[in-house]
Amino acid sequence: MTELLKSLLHSDETLARLGGDDFGMGMSSFFYPRNLPVDCVKIDGEFVKNILNDKVSLAMTEAITRVVSMMGIQTVAEYAESTAILEKLREIGVGYAQGYGVSEPIPLEETSNVSTPAELRIRKQQLA
Repeated sequence: MTELLKSLLHSDETLARLGGDDFGMGMSSFFYPRNLPVDCVKIDGEFVKNILNDKVSLAMTEAITRVVSMMGIQTVAEYAESTAILEKLREIGVGYAQGYGVSEPIPLEETSNVSTPAELRIRKQQLA
């Protein structure tokens, strides 16, 4: 990547953020956050969904989190499907999560008059 592109992506005037998806899949994954100006990485759900019963999945999730956090990069865990998984993700320092443990998917038309995800969760709880 050229120095010009790096400086544009990290400029105060930049309107876009850059993230990497499915982090951990493929042997060259650690190359990308070190050499590309990403703001976050999404930890692949194949690791996350098994962190409670597979030591290797837990170790991979911890390693990814530790390494990218040292670079100032946020982490997003895919497949956070339960409260127990969310608790483990918090414990190891993952910053964000997505999956049924956070919220079930909803039709987009239900989000048209909602200003924030928190407001949407409150409305859904009131309807239940």
